[in-house]
Amino acid sequence: MSQANVAPARLAALRKHFEAFSGRDFDGAMGIFSPDAVWDSSPIGAGVFAGREAIRGFYEDWSAVYVDSVIEIEEFRDLGSGVVYSVLLQSGRVRGSSGVLQMRYVVAAIWTNVLVKQAMVFTDVHAGRAAAERLAHERR
Repeated sequence: MSQANVAPARLAALRKHFEAFSGRDFDGAMGIFSPDAVWDSSPIGAGVFAGREAIRGFYEDWSAVYVDSVIEIEEFRDLGSGVVYSVLLQSGRVRGSSGVLQMRYVVAAIWTNVLVKQAMVFTDVHAGRAAAERLAHERR
């Protein structure tokens, strides 16, 4: 895949991923991850998950809290060297509540073509962007 086509393909894959996640199609959502992917949500206190099965388990547990949940992509930046960051807004109604919970967060990710190899989650948008920029610089 040419460099000119990789960013739009990654964004399309990410949109498809979140559509599947929002519909609780976890098999479909896992299609974005390489088999040995690592999801690191330790910056938000939720742990590190290695491999699709572990990531799927985390997704299922995270989703179980919500009656419904939608994730919007507010910003998507391909920084080169396989590094992408996304600013996301997740909204959902928590089980047993009438209120809607919103969480804005950043995922800094290393991609191989259109598969995520490694992702780190930050609730501090500035820290997430800075981490992604450092990672892209280190990989050049």
